Amino acid sequence: TWVPSPGTDIAIVTVGLQVQLSYVGQFDPVVIHLKNQKIAELLKNKVYVDQIMFPDEMASRGLKPGFADLIISPKPPYHFHLPNTKLKVARGQHDSLAEEAQHIAAFMWGKDIKKGFLCTDIIHNYDFTPTMARLLGINAPLDATGKVLYTVFEDISPSQDYTVQFDDEEAIASENTEKIWDEEASGRTVTSLYNRSAWLEFDNLPAAEKIVVKYAAADDGKLSLYVNNQFVRDIFFPAIDEGIGKYDYKRINLALNKGDTLRLVNESSHDAGIWIDNIVLFTNDKNEAVTENGGTDFLLNPQ
Repeated sequence: TWVPSPGTDIAIVTVGLQVQLSYVGQFDPVVIHLKNQKIAELLKNKVYVDQIMFPDEMASRGLKPGFADLIISPKPPYHFHLPNTKLKVARGQHDSLAEEAQHIAAFMWGKDIKKGFLCTDIIHNYDFTPTMARLLGINAPLDATGKVLYTVFEDISPSQDYTVQFDDEEAIASENTEKIWDEEASGRTVTSLYNRSAWLEFDNLPAAEKIVVKYAAADDGKLSLYVNNQFVRDIFFPAIDEGIGKYDYKRINLALNKGDTLRLVNESSHDAGIWIDNIVLFTNDKNEAVTENGGTDFLLNPQ
């Protein structure tokens, strides 16, 4: 693992074309914002700079918080190739935000794929995984955030989802959790899983195809997910940028059977400042969305 030398203020990383900047030891979003604005102002009239990406846009593209504080993309044919070898023009790469670098051809064929169809929608490489999962009739990877490309399907349409919401007060909590009053929460309270080994459990759930957790977190953290007392995996909950509000949503592509129990546990080696407001279960069966053990009435949600 590379570690910056003592006294380093900015770490610069490049794989050939664009460059990533990270402010060493700086985690205050206000300070990072001010530094970014200053650098962007200095670079705005440089002939070799095309686009600059800030943390909020990185987050919208699915990048993990802390990936970089600033990304600078050069204007073709310029590049940010480090001079450890003889400088040369970089070709055949897509490590760039330039418009022409975003137009990458993709080909799909086979069962349930339209024949002779040209898709001109804006799509991303992370859309292909949930699309392939939908074609195979299986759940998308647990943390997948891409969309299913229904426009390329021949006879497969988006399902009409029904949802049922369970607020934190409808769950069973360990003694070392803390209930916090918050008017912005759906049920006016949230459960803090700050202490190590704290857990929140939702019992006798309806069948579902995926789960969305509404949460708040000042710092990055992980919670362990258990279903019917069986460990599934650790779930990463990224810190929430103050610019998007107090709460965010974590989608978990996990199928549940009727009557299952879901538990979220703080098993990290340090305290995790994660608040749980509610969970929402998605199903395409209206009857499965009707529960007898709490939960709000089902809602219709287009996929």
